[in-house]
Amino acid sequence: MLSSLKKPSDKSAVTVPAWHPNFRNFERLPDTKVVRTSFFTNGLAVFIACVLAVYVGYKEYALREMTIETENASSAIRKNKPASDQAVVEYKKFQEQEKKVLALRDFLSTSGMPLSDLILRLGSALPASITLNNIEYQSTAVLIRGRIEGASDEASGRAVAFVDTLRKDEAFSKLFGEVSLSSIVRDPGTGQMRFQIDLTFKSLPTKAVPKK
Repeated sequence: MLSSLKKPSDKSAVTVPAWHPNFRNFERLPDTKVVRTSFFTNGLAVFIACVLAVYVGYKEYALREMTIETENASSAIRKNKPASDQAVVEYKKFQEQEKKVLALRDFLSTSGMPLSDLILRLGSALPASITLNNIEYQSTAVLIRGRIEGASDEASGRAVAFVDTLRKDEAFSKLFGEVSLSSIVRDPGTGQMRFQIDLTFKSLPTKAVPKK
């Protein structure tokens, strides 16, 4: 009797899940995670933007430095160009003078008087008031150019005395048939007298023909 009055057990009951329509829009629902996904997305975007800004800034700085260096180099080239052009001109003049000196050396080597002896003899006979500027070799003569300090009369007298000294030199008299003062003029720039002395060869020595 008592057993018939007991409440039926829940185990025998069939559980039916509650059902209702789900009207939630998950795209519009707020992000309830502790760290939202948008934080990482925005942080990554800011980081990339900062990296790009630093890269562009560095490139701009490097380009500016390169432009400044290029301008400085161009300015230095423009500043040094006149001196460089002058150096090229002087070097060409030096080459021309070198050719003349070498030609004179070769000629004197066949005449029995080395070039060094010629220069030493000119130096020993040269007065203190006379300065030699250059020695030029030609096919028939050696031209000596220089300048003399002092008044016109004094300078002319010193030039004539120097010519007489060269004429009386034993080695020069064997090699040169005539020693003459071809010109003497006043240099308006320095105020000194410029002169030229021609040492004409007696005869042109022939080069030895090598034996076969």
